[in-house]
Amino acid sequence: MGRLAARGAAAFCMAFALFQVALVLGAPLGAMTWGGSSPILAPAMRAASAAAAVYLLLAAAAMLVRSRDWGRSL
Repeated sequence: MGRLAARGAAAFCMAFALFQVALVLGAPLGAMTWGGSSPILAPAMRAASAAAAVYLLLAAAAMLVRSRDWGRSL
């Protein structure tokens, strides 16, 4: 059950990272994030979304290591 939960957490992190990347690339989804002040994020908020995407991808990698699907030698 733990491996399945780790895989699910990794999938969620990857999906949310893709959403953050879409925001960085200018998708008009900013109204759902960062306070919803504008549909397209300002450059500072795009940088924050890029950092969040990196963090989420690292978290997904940690979950995949935990599930023993990736990085078994780690």
